[in-house]
Amino acid sequence: MWSVTLRSSLVLLSVGLIACAPTAPRGSEPSAAAPSAAQPTAASNRPLNLGVRYEVNDLAPKRTGGASSSFTKRTFNAALALVDGDNAARPYLAEALPQLNTPSWQVFPDGRMETTYKLRPNLTWHDGQPHVADDYVFAYQVYSAPGLGGTFTSIPQDQMEEVLAPDARTVVFRWKSAVPQAGSLAFTMFEPLPRHILGTPFSGVQQDPLTLDSFLSLPFWTAEYVGLGPYKLEKWEPGASLEGSAFPGHALGKPKIARIIIHPIPDENTMLTNLLAGSMEVGGNVSLRWEQAVVLKRQWDPTQAGTVLINPGSRHWIFVQFRPEILKTKALLDLRVRRALAHAVDRDQINEALFDGQGYMTDHWVPSQLPYASEVDRAVTHYPFDARQVAQLMTEAGFTKDSSGFYNDASGNRFRPQYVADGSPTFVREMDIINATWSGLGISMDPQVLPGNIGNVNEYRTTFPDMYTSTTGAQEVQLDVFSSAQIATAAKRWAGNNRGGWENAEFDRLWNAFNSTLDRKERDRQVIDMMKVVTDQLPGIMLYFNVDPLAHSAAIKGPELQTPETLVLWNMHDWEWR
Repeated sequence: MWSVTLRSSLVLLSVGLIACAPTAPRGSEPSAAAPSAAQPTAASNRPLNLGVRYEVNDLAPKRTGGASSSFTKRTFNAALALVDGDNAARPYLAEALPQLNTPSWQVFPDGRMETTYKLRPNLTWHDGQPHVADDYVFAYQVYSAPGLGGTFTSIPQDQMEEVLAPDARTVVFRWKSAVPQAGSLAFTMFEPLPRHILGTPFSGVQQDPLTLDSFLSLPFWTAEYVGLGPYKLEKWEPGASLEGSAFPGHALGKPKIARIIIHPIPDENTMLTNLLAGSMEVGGNVSLRWEQAVVLKRQWDPTQAGTVLINPGSRHWIFVQFRPEILKTKALLDLRVRRALAHAVDRDQINEALFDGQGYMTDHWVPSQLPYASEVDRAVTHYPFDARQVAQLMTEAGFTKDSSGFYNDASGNRFRPQYVADGSPTFVREMDIINATWSGLGISMDPQVLPGNIGNVNEYRTTFPDMYTSTTGAQEVQLDVFSSAQIATAAKRWAGNNRGGWENAEFDRLWNAFNSTLDRKERDRQVIDMMKVVTDQLPGIMLYFNVDPLAHSAAIKGPELQTPETLVLWNMHDWEWR
């Protein structure tokens, strides 16, 4: 029996491995690279087999486009800083992190800043060439080059004035304004690039922009990638696996496991089969869902030979449409109606149906793993399931029930908002549960499933008529889903994280302050105040945080639970065979 409160900090499921014939990571043919329990190899050379859901298009963390696999890119990369399992920033490639109001982190009267990082001594790239401060100068030149917009994530170099290298181990970042993350540049923010490999071809791009495609197609980005992470890429078999060897020059020490093989496995049940068979030691990065975690628990528990860690995943919530020219059911602009709908969501029922009562259910947008979450919980407006509140609020908004027991407006028109769900079976089941609950309360829903063959997905997901349930990341920076600057429009080709078009001046003020405030405690207070605004005005209805299982056999020691801000597999260099 599992016992967890609705806002428990983490769920840890101890599980065991059953005896089962090995199954190949992909298809029915055994993989020579994946040793089974029946054919053990020497521990010193035994590869760790890790399953992920998607295969990447390239290995550079800041490159955009294609399927994402943070586990894969993290394995071969390192940054100046990392965030550990306790949500604390640590130096990684840097010897120490800049400290505010010291020579390493200066704020000037005009609002500009300068942060200085000192690299650890004797760092090298995977090819043995020295890793020096000039690699960051070069990376800035590439990331901010004309014509490369959209190829690399724009943050944070779009907030930089320049990057300097006074000597081989000193990197100086000059910033246009106050940037809180400037003192802990972590994974996917600003990884260096090797000038000794890319310098010449990039000079060709600067001289002739027509060579840009050739530059971006260099084998460096894929099969010949050279990084700074715990593992060095040895082989990439497209569609099958990526193999790495422990990098002796890794900044935090050579990994204890000598080899790693990463297998893209898009089907969750195939991943489950491989874990049960012993042909895969670790499965994660959304290669498993809750249903597979339950099976692992049930099957592995008798021998207690493995572990399933249930990390909090992305936010899952109901977006409400606020653009009058798009909105079909105008009553959704009435705050009383939105509050009634929020009180009409039975999260306990959803939790039991989808997660056996073990989910991260919540009615606000801050994960319980963050240090200030309990204060958020005390400060915000909550919306527990309450039929009386539903009836009172709908009546106040001018609705009455007809002879069928459903709410109609003063003109006799039935209140029937369209509710769109992504096509995942889990989300469709969730929609059915909410529909049944709302029907029992007199609220008629027009349920729709997002088509699988639509053209511009971004346009569809931002021009929904009334309500749309989907997911957004759980990191602090992704609270921009409520920022008016992130409203998706046709002029921006429907790019933007604010899909519903909600605008609120007070939230924008707090959000802008949050992104320019350097003191951590003050930033926490700003998040709390933002959540007060959001839960009071309800631009959407929060449901839960998706669960993100990470399973590993008992043969592996080291994987840990993490917060939404943690660098994935942050301590993988310390993993070891038991």
